[in-house]
Amino acid sequence: MPQTPLLVPLENINNLYLFFPQVQGAIMIAPLLQVVVAFTGIMGFLLKFIGPITVAPAVALVGIGLLSPAAARAGFHWGISVL
Repeated sequence: MPQTPLLVPLENINNLYLFFPQVQGAIMIAPLLQVVVAFTGIMGFLLKFIGPITVAPAVALVGIGLLSPAAARAGFHWGISVL
């Protein structure tokens, strides 16, 4: 399977079709994982260790990590960047 970059340049927008099987697979697996977590009751056990102090920095790190690619993409289209 050929290696594809995570961010596809806008001039190669047709290459996005290479990512469709991966997205479809993630969409099929995510609900199954939720069902397993719900039926096993593992979420109650995990909530003893995971609290707001743990979640807030994780969400902040994801946001900071996405800031650079989002800013680069927003420079191409001012209408979308206003949204």
